[in-house]
Amino acid sequence: MIEDAVKARLRADSELKKITSTRIDTDEVNNHNDKYVMISVVDDEDEFDSSNKKGQSSARIQIDCYAKNKTIVRDMRKAIDASLQQQSFSINNLHIQVCMRESRVPTSEKKGASVLYREALDYNIKYNEV
Repeated sequence: MIEDAVKARLRADSELKKITSTRIDTDEVNNHNDKYVMISVVDDEDEFDSSNKKGQSSARIQIDCYAKNKTIVRDMRKAIDASLQQQSFSINNLHIQVCMRESRVPTSEKKGASVLYREALDYNIKYNEV
């Protein structure tokens, strides 16, 4: 659920769209050779109040940016940060109250005959259903 909201938010972002087209996925299987984003849920917990009523939820999302060029990966990260790290926003029946990037790990990996540069971005998201 939260990954679909994040994916919808990123797919609607005009700056990121210029860089990646629509190659923003949540599944592990991909056949992209260049410029794509993968979204994974690391942890997603619901919080309940004393009357057992569902309250705010907390999720940790990992977003991996891939490209053959380091500059493009950096531009992808900047566009994702600008899209997600705002005061609050609503999308797909969720109200995102806080979205903060916790870490950034730049690496590279061999993909076939070429090397893809990667930045792994971890976000902590507080949200509730609307």
